[in-house]
Amino acid sequence: MKYLYLLLVCTLPLCGLAQQKDTNVVVTKAQLVGIWQRDSYVVGAGPGCYFQFFKDGRFSWHTNEYDEVHRIKSVNGTYRTDGYAIYIKMKYTHELQGGTLEFNDTGFKLGLFYLDNGKYVDVPVKDSTTEYAWTLKKGKGKGIIIEGEKYYKVDNNPANIGH
Repeated sequence: MKYLYLLLVCTLPLCGLAQQKDTNVVVTKAQLVGIWQRDSYVVGAGPGCYFQFFKDGRFSWHTNEYDEVHRIKSVNGTYRTDGYAIYIKMKYTHELQGGTLEFNDTGFKLGLFYLDNGKYVDVPVKDSTTEYAWTLKKGKGKGIIIEGEKYYKVDNNPANIGH
C-alpha cells in the first residue's frame, strides 16, 4: 500500500502537466487584417507606430505620426502567416526627401524641430526578395505580439487610415 501511495504522489502531478493547454494562440491572416497600433488601443489626434495588414497580403508599417523629423514615414511590402510566424518582404519606403529643418517657434508643432517643404516619394528597397520571419502570436487581452512588440487592433478596415 505504501508503494501505491508513493506511486500516486509521484505520478499525479505529471498527469496534470500533460493536460495543460498551450497558452500561445495562432493568429490567422483573416484575424490580422486591419490596423494595429503599437503599445495602446487608444488613438489620440493620430496613431502612434502602427501596422496596416490588407486582405491581399500587403502591409504598411508607419512611424509615429507625431514625429516630424523622421524622413521615413512607412515601410511597405507583402506578408504571409504560417503558424506562429509572420513572413515579411519589404518592397519600398515612403519617405520625405529634401525640405529644411526648422525650429518650432509657433507652438503648433509637437516637437522642437520639424521638416518643412519636403516631397514624399516611394523609394524601392535594395533587396525586395529577402523574406524576414518574425514571431506572431496572440497576446493577453485583445492584442497581438509581433517579434516581442505588443500591438492592439484599432480598426478592422486597414484602409481607414491612409498615407
